[in-house]
Amino acid sequence: MDIFIAIVEMIVVLILILILITITLKLGGKKYNDMQKGRYIKVIEKVPVTKDNAITLVKLGEKGYILTSSNGKLEKLKELTEEEMLKIENDKKQANEEIIKRFNYVGTELKEKIKSIKIRGRRRWRNIWE
Repeated sequence: MDIFIAIVEMIVVLILILILITITLKLGGKKYNDMQKGRYIKVIEKVPVTKDNAITLVKLGEKGYILTSSNGKLEKLKELTEEEMLKIENDKKQANEEIIKRFNYVGTELKEKIKSIKIRGRRRWRNIWE
């Protein structure tokens, strides 16, 4: 009986954590996008290569630049055209939409599993009480 209560508590805590993660991602993503809107310089993506080095994709106006940064140094690797930047931004939007769809799909599946567990639990308790 104690194990059952511990499992139920664990499921409830897991659900609360998932809800908090969802809220944080939705609010945090909107805040980040709002901060980036209207800016002339935007950091599209930054990928760390080593502890001290990173490759950064920056949009400056309509043009894009691939930069490398290391201890106190910033170098331009390549300049991108407007068309290349539009393609990169569209690809990034599509990737973000796919991630959101997967996250929503996992959330829906989790809700369905929780419902089935609740229904099985109710049946089990009915059988015990009868």
